[in-house]
Amino acid sequence: MSDGSPPPSICFIRAAESYPKSQMEKEDSQLLVPFQELPGESIKYLGRTDDGILALSNYRIFLSKKSTAFETYVPLGLIESVQVRDPFQLIVNCKDASTVRCSFQTTEQCVDWQRRIHLLIGVPQTLETLFAFGFYSWSSDIFGNSNDNPSTNGYKGKDRSAQLTNTAGVQTLLNVEAVPSASSRLQRDISYDNNFKNEVARLGFDLKGSWRVSTANADFKLCPSYPPRLLVPFCITDEMLHNVANFRGSRRLPAVVWRHQKSGAILARCSQPEVGWLGWRNTKDEQLLKALTDACAFDRGEHARRSTFAHASAHQPTDARDLNGQSSSSGKSSPSLEDSSHEELTLDEIRKILIVDARSYTSAVTNRARGGGCECIEYYPCAEIEFMNLGNIHAIRKSFHAVRQLCASSPDDPNWFGQLEKTMWMQHLSGLLGAAMTVVHTIEKNGRPVLVHCSDGWDRTPQIVATAQLCLDPYYRTVECS
Repeated sequence: MSDGSPPPSICFIRAAESYPKSQMEKEDSQLLVPFQELPGESIKYLGRTDDGILALSNYRIFLSKKSTAFETYVPLGLIESVQVRDPFQLIVNCKDASTVRCSFQTTEQCVDWQRRIHLLIGVPQTLETLFAFGFYSWSSDIFGNSNDNPSTNGYKGKDRSAQLTNTAGVQTLLNVEAVPSASSRLQRDISYDNNFKNEVARLGFDLKGSWRVSTANADFKLCPSYPPRLLVPFCITDEMLHNVANFRGSRRLPAVVWRHQKSGAILARCSQPEVGWLGWRNTKDEQLLKALTDACAFDRGEHARRSTFAHASAHQPTDARDLNGQSSSSGKSSPSLEDSSHEELTLDEIRKILIVDARSYTSAVTNRARGGGCECIEYYPCAEIEFMNLGNIHAIRKSFHAVRQLCASSPDDPNWFGQLEKTMWMQHLSGLLGAAMTVVHTIEKNGRPVLVHCSDGWDRTPQIVATAQLCLDPYYRTVECS
């Protein structure tokens, strides 16, 4: 620098430098890219099929057919396998059981495209090579620059647009009228703290009474697969959480995920307790489940008190109050909610928490041989347990593969529905919906808290919990627009 001071130590690297776009390989120089690329997306291969165009980028496969005017694209992460059928047909099998087929003029061309797709759908060498990181980096550059500069590449006002150059060397215009909303959406996605606070407030958790926010997992040492902030009963300390995590499989301790705004009943999830053949117990785990039931009972008592106070205030004679809300007889203001201490309140009836175990009882007992198991109810007097008899991931995978094979078979089979029943797929779906309804009825009808778990708490557990939340809360069935 001119004053002799050293150069700044922080370098600002743009997306084009950290995630540069690759050079596209064309089978025909006359081919043009048939779609608008996403930020950070670069087309690697562009060629012809016997009836259209096939493009392969770092994000997707794009296929267009001239004869039927059919266009489709498949994200690379959705592809399960790529096969060559017959000499010239390429079949892309997707994880959602769909299939994309295309034919080529030569066998060599078909095999080349199979090899190219295989190279891109493999396990990435580093996490940073995932498309999501490049997309975010390029999006931040485009949206950020567009917001900072009132004039973008000479386009102003309603005609503001960003001029981009795709891998084919053709300049296109990207409309940035929607850039502020897109930019704010990106900012909202990374603002975990704000989202967490808003959801806690929306669900009505009383952070001054029954509940508190724990930051024991801020460094992800409490549980690597849990978020940094957890809602726990006010009487539960962080040391107790660490103790409970040691007793639960994969350290997935009971975590509150939802609350019924009227009854105060909560929905929580976790993994199995590590009981083992010797029937180990953990007093802190027992205290945590007891604290969850007490917190819900306190919430119901608080809700009832607020309702009674509001009803009494609404029916207080108008001549006994002046415009300031003060009693004309005593000159003192009406008692407020904030002035009442929690010691003056009585808990509502304590209702037992229902432990919904997604497994069968036999499977839960068998897991004791591997150090797992289920809760011994004699140690949890505040709880009841029900087993949902859902199949494990191996049974579900086997059933799903059978369904895929059936969908790929001829639909003219007169016993098609009988074959579908043999796959057990409909039975698995019915069992999942039945378990979710058990959770819904327990919370909505009975006002009882529910704790859901299976073996590891990552497969059947989130399926049941998410389905129950969709049924219980219309907020999750809507789209928030901003």
